[in-house]
Amino acid sequence: MAENDQDRSTDRPACAASECAAAGRPAGYAALIERYDLDVIPNWHRSLVTTSGIHRIDSSGGIVEEVYPPKYWPGDTLGDHLEFALKYDGTNLAILASLFQKFAEEDFLEYVRSKPTGKYARRLWYLYEFLTGKTLPLDDVKRGNYIDLL
Repeated sequence: MAENDQDRSTDRPACAASECAAAGRPAGYAALIERYDLDVIPNWHRSLVTTSGIHRIDSSGGIVEEVYPPKYWPGDTLGDHLEFALKYDGTNLAILASLFQKFAEEDFLEYVRSKPTGKYARRLWYLYEFLTGKTLPLDDVKRGNYIDLL
């Protein structure tokens, strides 16, 4: 694999908690697992956003740790990290199912209502209803294109 300043892969182990703090703030599933104290198998991909530096990828023991530059910080809300997770960490149904049992439904509704035709909000809306068996108190989307779930 060619190395350059934008994307480097090494065989060093995933960082310990103190090293992760220095490497960056957890984002996506990593942030949600930490915030909601989820008892789940970690996702195969761990995202961190640094306050300075370059994009880099490290992998060890089946875990890929990707550190993004500051412009990738998704924000602090539940919706921000859910969207980041689908974009960069993939779709992990086990984590989502556990998470859907933990957060306040109103926080999730706020996110979906803010982007009712957004592809990530629609995917998450469907997955929420599919994995929990609950129907959210939202009107069906009447406009917009079909999107692939996975």
